[in-house]
Amino acid sequence: MLNKKLWAWSVFLLGILTIGASSAFAGEADIKIPDLNTVYFTIFSKQVSGLFLLYSGLGVCAIGALFGLVQYQQTKSLPVHSSMR
Repeated sequence: MLNKKLWAWSVFLLGILTIGASSAFAGEADIKIPDLNTVYFTIFSKQVSGLFLLYSGLGVCAIGALFGLVQYQQTKSLPVHSSMR
């Protein structure tokens, strides 16, 4: 009896996994991304292109990386006990 229940649940789970497998194997190559020059977003009632948003985000990331490097150098130059280096 237990083996029949186990077998039935196994077949059921295998069936469920096989039904959803087609979408599970979709990759990044299947994503459709529009041209960023043709997409516009409304931010604070102003039209902004997707390319401008992309470059603005990259600029924010660069500023954050620069801030992190400055903080690292300042922390590194602080006086510390020799056993803590």
